[in-house]
Amino acid sequence: MNRTLLTVALALFAGASARAQTPAPTADQIIDKYVEAIGGRAAFDQLTSRVLIGSFENEKRRLTVPLEIDEKPPNRRVEILGFGEASNGFNGEVGWSLNTTQNGLRELSGPGLARIKRESEFNREIKLKDQYSRLSLAGSARVAGREAYVIEAVPVEGRGEKLYFDTQSGLLVRRDVQGQITPDGQSLVSVAIEIYFEDYRTVGGVKLPFTIRRKLPGDEGTFVNRFREIKVNVPIDDSKFSVPNP
Repeated sequence: MNRTLLTVALALFAGASARAQTPAPTADQIIDKYVEAIGGRAAFDQLTSRVLIGSFENEKRRLTVPLEIDEKPPNRRVEILGFGEASNGFNGEVGWSLNTTQNGLRELSGPGLARIKRESEFNREIKLKDQYSRLSLAGSARVAGREAYVIEAVPVEGRGEKLYFDTQSGLLVRRDVQGQITPDGQSLVSVAIEIYFEDYRTVGGVKLPFTIRRKLPGDEGTFVNRFREIKVNVPIDDSKFSVPNP
């Protein structure tokens, strides 16, 4: 073999061997990289509230309505669709879902309550290790054409989830959860939901996704939260988190 070609071949082999021998990061290392990628713990500790304003889109029905999400520590969150026709939230004690055109006001319990409690934890982005009793690396997968680490996350309460972190940027790009829907407007059905996090931007020193896409199985369609504005450290009256009167 030509000496130059041999040298190139050996270099390629050595590079491939080095890559093959490079150990995969641990789940803790992946989470730590994510926290740094979104601004770091110190930046999140400066936040006292968060208001997200934009739209909710039902792609199947070609329906778009206003959306506002208010969040405040320690664990209060409310999501309001339209002009109050639908909402869901957690006030620190009670979780609820309201839809005035379907099944009215429903107090959450079981896995549904456990999941909304986790999502209502203020600055949950930097508290993943506290919210899950076990985090373990489960290989990798392609998300939007990019490689991502897959972490199996077993929560303290409720059902297990999968978290996908971009191997290069470190950002959370997908989350698989078990959710509940009311396809007939009355009965509750448990379904697997794929949640995609896109269009990260810096607000108040931290990086947040401005588009959140929820993909439901079968013909249930895709629902998109698209934010035009995210404000932090603004006053939010506690009454915002009260269980609504249907």
